[in-house]
Amino acid sequence: MHKNSLAIIIRSCKPREIRAQFLQKVMSEFFGAPVYILRVDAPVHYSQGFIMELVRFIETCSKDFGNFLIVEDDMLFSKKASSIIYEAIDLDLPNLWCSIPERSLVSVSTKITDNIRCVSLSEPIYYSGAVLLSRAVLKNMLCAYLLGYMNLQQPNFDVFASAFLKTSKNFLFISTDSFATDPSVSSILSASREKQQSGFRHTPLEIDSYFDFENVAPYFTQPARRDLKNAETETYTQGPQT
Repeated sequence: MHKNSLAIIIRSCKPREIRAQFLQKVMSEFFGAPVYILRVDAPVHYSQGFIMELVRFIETCSKDFGNFLIVEDDMLFSKKASSIIYEAIDLDLPNLWCSIPERSLVSVSTKITDNIRCVSLSEPIYYSGAVLLSRAVLKNMLCAYLLGYMNLQQPNFDVFASAFLKTSKNFLFISTDSFATDPSVSSILSASREKQQSGFRHTPLEIDSYFDFENVAPYFTQPARRDLKNAETETYTQGPQT
């Protein structure tokens, strides 16, 4: 397994700092890879701010990183998530969409391995809670975003990423058993103008509906998730420390 080639990036914003730091700690331990938080100050223009941070990161990070796993700060992952990600890297896949917004994606996909499927995209996907991209694909995608920004119909990161893959590759690799959105946490997009721009439809019964929550990694027990939420609430109540 090419563990040295993987870097993990957490998408977050300043109000969710505690959650991002928790995910950074557990992912570093579980995946055995470096984990970086790219934090936007406010969620109003979340995707645009994140893209700028991502461009800076890619230009300055180690050239040894050949693959980037980009996750939202409200992700849960399964007990076999690590093996699935490294399987995709060993197979030299250009992408792996790890959080599935619609059941229809799976129904029209083709099985590649026990853990990975392939689907031809007919339209962009509106949600990417966790996605693995090769360095080449990510750099080309960022270049296309920056060069075409003024004419983008959908500046939302999720929609643009899948639209770029649809145009450049015409197919997407997917995994239903690795990551899922924590249904108890509200989406950052709920506080963002992108919610209307992206056609975002946060429907818990549809998003990650194939994910087996009984086999979630042990970091995400109900008590642990409750303690995290309480810590966030306490921090917001107290306000910034001086």
